[in-house]
Amino acid sequence: MASKSLVRIKLNPKVHLSPYHANLPMKERRKILCQKVKEMGFVPVIRRLNAVYVLQKNKNPKVAIVFRDDKNFLMGLRDGVIKKSKSLQKTRKVKTI
Repeated sequence: MASKSLVRIKLNPKVHLSPYHANLPMKERRKILCQKVKEMGFVPVIRRLNAVYVLQKNKNPKVAIVFRDDKNFLMGLRDGVIKKSKSLQKTRKVKTI
């Protein structure tokens, strides 16, 4: 079996989400993210959130879920719809006739 090759994630050193961190309450995190989107633009903030999510998903899955959910929140704002993450939704099977 071949080993996986290492992937380098390039990050813009000018993009910092400095007051934002995973331990803040959800409302504060999202307020900070909305301010950062106004300051820096949508794409750099999404890229930074996604990069931190990818880097943390194996080392610290709970923190990674926070970053993923916040990224999905911003994506939902851009699309005009706030989407719930799969971890928050209760799945229910619906029978069709």
